[in-house]
Amino acid sequence: MPAEEIQRTAEAAVNFFDRVLGKKADVIAVEPVDSGWRALLELEEDAEYTRRFARPDIVGCYEVTLDSEGRVLSFGRASMRERARATIAK
Repeated sequence: MPAEEIQRTAEAAVNFFDRVLGKKADVIAVEPVDSGWRALLELEEDAEYTRRFARPDIVGCYEVTLDSEGRVLSFGRASMRERARATIAK
């Protein structure tokens, strides 16, 4: 699994979020799966709402499935947390 493939996959996932959702996401994991790649990304959820109501920043963790060419096949939110709170990975 060459580093170039991992980087290309991470960039494809980030670009998808920027283009489709208009949000900046950070890649926290990339791994190969049977039909391509799985990436986990974090992004700040609805920052305007949280500021308006003096709530802590909410971070969403999204799972993205990409094919071997880096095309996004599916994505969905896996979890949410307050920015100040850590979560323990499986």
